[in-house]
Amino acid sequence: VEAKKPIKVFTGIGQHGIPQQWEKYLVKYPSLKIIFLHMGCFDYGYTCIDVVKRNDNAYTEISNQYESQILRKCLREIPVSKILFGSSFPERLTSSSLIILDMLDIDEEYKRQIYNNNNRCFLGVGKDE
Repeated sequence: VEAKKPIKVFTGIGQHGIPQQWEKYLVKYPSLKIIFLHMGCFDYGYTCIDVVKRNDNAYTEISNQYESQILRKCLREIPVSKILFGSSFPERLTSSSLIILDMLDIDEEYKRQIYNNNNRCFLGVGKDE
């Protein structure tokens, strides 16, 4: 917390990837930022959305989340500023994550925020112009 560095947490596929396990830290340390990688994958996608919605200091990264109904719920219920684009490369091609978002018919500005601006702001390098 003192270093003000975000914590990346793998979520999904297994008992150690449950987003609720980390919620106590989000509540106890409100200045701590936690990024839930892979948005819970297949096992904990809905749970990840709920935890991110409840906590201002929680974010989700959407690579390896291919369930369209979970992604639709995420895009409907989580502010776009809390959604980060990532890749599971080299296990999966980055284009896999791009294709799934294209399939969801998302506004270009919204996609630009997810693909670029959110990550840049999160890392403190400013928005893309």
